[in-house]
Amino acid sequence: AKFDSIASAGCLSALMSDCQMLLVKSCRPVGEKFSWDSARSIGLPFWLRSQKELVSIAEEIAQTIYKDTRNVMDCALYYIAMRNMKKLKAIAATDRSESGKKFFKFISDHDFSSDRGRNSAEKNAYSLLRKRKY
Repeated sequence: AKFDSIASAGCLSALMSDCQMLLVKSCRPVGEKFSWDSARSIGLPFWLRSQKELVSIAEEIAQTIYKDTRNVMDCALYYIAMRNMKKLKAIAATDRSESGKKFFKFISDHDFSSDRGRNSAEKNAYSLLRKRKY
């Protein structure tokens, strides 16, 4: 099914539903994987309660984006949100663009579970925001 957007009452009804998996199945584009546009149009991240299913759909979206663009920077946010740095590093290693190489070096050189790595990531993020490269 194709939706332009969903009303907030529909989003609330989906949140309260006991049949969320059936709703996800019926909202999935026929013969396709979810894209960010289709998931966003139905408000999926707001009403899907199953973290396992939400992570699965985020992985699906990230894989679709990477297959379409072959650019790690386009799908990185999804892997970061899923805290799947292992898969992100693997994908970044295959990206041969200049930005992909820089990104791979950055995520390989820093341990983001440490304070030093998190501080480095924050500084880099603020720097990119100032340069409007997001």
